[in-house]
Amino acid sequence: MAIELGRIYRAVRPTPSMPGEQFIRIRVTARGPSFPAWGWSKVRVETVLPDGTGIRERAIEATQLHDSPLTRDGQPRRTGYVRETSVLTTTTEG
Repeated sequence: MAIELGRIYRAVRPTPSMPGEQFIRIRVTARGPSFPAWGWSKVRVETVLPDGTGIRERAIEATQLHDSPLTRDGQPRRTGYVRETSVLTTTTEG
């Protein structure tokens, strides 16, 4: 899995303190050697509000970011963050 800057992930489980089923969303802001003091296996993320504003920047383990909501055995994930958006590509019809 390639961790890309700007990619948005959502928590696997809804936040219990929020009404309804609301999931914390995070955006990757830095990875790898850009901050070696925090560890090479960490990525820097920020919480994304519904309007797209980023707040509460912090570092998390890169292993907490997943491409699929299911494990390799087909079971739903119980922890971590699942990719919410993919890289946008443009196509031209012709």
